[in-house]
Amino acid sequence: MQEILQQLKNNRLSITEVDKSLLENYDFMLEAVRIDGYNLMMASNELKANFKIVMEAVKQNGLALQYASFRLSYNLEIVLEAVKADGVAIKYASNLIIYQVIYDLGHDKMIKFLEKKVENSSKVENSNK
Repeated sequence: MQEILQQLKNNRLSITEVDKSLLENYDFMLEAVRIDGYNLMMASNELKANFKIVMEAVKQNGLALQYASFRLSYNLEIVLEAVKADGVAIKYASNLIIYQVIYDLGHDKMIKFLEKKVENSSKVENSNK
């Protein structure tokens, strides 16, 4: 198992080439997602629903949230760590969390944010003419 993990770490082996029994092994997958959070994509469904494994995966790569179980996409701790690692990861959070964030930010902040985005996109469009 250690040799396979070392090969993953050194990019001499892809997670897709690993024996299926290892993809169901808690200890192996915990180390594999610490190497690369995207390795979560090949984990068994049971391990994709395991809090500790998913947490380690999103700490390493926030975008690994897309491979977590549906249930864990509702977990605030997991989503927070994913977004801290990569803000784009918010798109893989549950809609409930996304709506709560928007609601909590409030109408005024949301309007200011959108106005700034529109202003910036207008500048880009005008500079391309």
